[in-house]
Amino acid sequence: MTSEYNLRATMEATVRSFLRSPVDATRAQDLRLVTRDLTRDCKRQVLPRTFQLQLELSTPDERFDNAHTERSFRENAKVCAVRATEIHSLTIDETARRAAARTSTVVCLPDRKEMELETCWFLDLVQDGTRIKGVTEFVGENAALRKHRENARWLGLRKELNATLIG
Repeated sequence: MTSEYNLRATMEATVRSFLRSPVDATRAQDLRLVTRDLTRDCKRQVLPRTFQLQLELSTPDERFDNAHTERSFRENAKVCAVRATEIHSLTIDETARRAAARTSTVVCLPDRKEMELETCWFLDLVQDGTRIKGVTEFVGENAALRKHRENARWLGLRKELNATLIG
């Protein structure tokens, strides 16, 4: 019973740390924190496929590595900050070494407008529960698309401003 409890507690701590990592990365201004709980070979998938298709990704079933995750977070961090993440539910399956969670995350845009994003997470953990080796992120499509469009708009404005300052 004690070893089962320890595994469950370890898995829960790993998952909670992962779910908090965007907030921690934003506050510490250390974007590497978004991958702190992931194995080096962790693969991440964002669903639903329709979300990927609307972003015009060539392969909507593509799984991303940690370098892609960090690059994506770095680009987003230029125009939005992750202010808070609330975990609404968390389920740990210590036998299968899997976890599922539902979160809502508040991001702030440069105009101080806040957006709330809801996500369901399906996570595969390593045998001892200390790292995550697979991530499936199921996003609330409408809000995620709105955030993506706002980020693109702000990045465009930022590039125009930089060109004006340089030119």
